[in-house]
Amino acid sequence: MVRYVMPLALALLLAACASPQEKCLRDSARELQVIDALIAEQQLVVARGYRVVEKLEPRNELVFCMGDRRRNVGVSFCNETRMTSREEAVAVDMELEQRKLTQLIAKRDALVSSTSRTQAACMALPGPRQ
Repeated sequence: MVRYVMPLALALLLAACASPQEKCLRDSARELQVIDALIAEQQLVVARGYRVVEKLEPRNELVFCMGDRRRNVGVSFCNETRMTSREEAVAVDMELEQRKLTQLIAKRDALVSSTSRTQAACMALPGPRQ
């Protein structure tokens, strides 16, 4: 049975692999996707007038523990520290945030032209198998 499963699993794994063309197209668009996400986040900050940051805080909880310090039997209570997160609004310099947004948009415009050239070169690579 195992001797039939391994070749089948290998064939499925190879079928799931992307062609060189697909990999090239995906890789060339990755930086543009990151810039787009940063622009969306920056537009939100400018529209709101503040930035939301995540703060991690320790919190003590009383939990059940197995055993105690003297022997390894029974159930007792233990103090356990867990990290919790909460969101906090932070004031921003609106002029600085607007300049950041303008720079990101300019970077995106330059990246679009280079990405389109790269993707045109990717189209010359072997495409998906039929």
